[in-house]
Amino acid sequence: MQKNDYIHHNEQLIAKLPSYVNDYYIEKSTIPLSPATLYQYLNEFIRFFEWMINTGITSVNKVADIPLNDLEQLKNKIWSFISLIY
Repeated sequence: MQKNDYIHHNEQLIAKLPSYVNDYYIEKSTIPLSPATLYQYLNEFIRFFEWMINTGITSVNKVADIPLNDLEQLKNKIWSFISLIY
């Protein structure tokens, strides 16, 4: 893909993500990271957030609706899970 193609795809992906990821994207764009690198990051965000939805870690049904608080609580949920299996 060309640089402009990545930028276009990034804009489409940003529309599917929570607003705080857009803030991250803007910040990283000024470093500057390449649009191709940011494209990969955005895809990984989507994959991670879909995993959170599919496993019930978050109670929302749409990636764009995942609150930042769910990410803040993630570490506690992981430790709770680890304590259950040991």
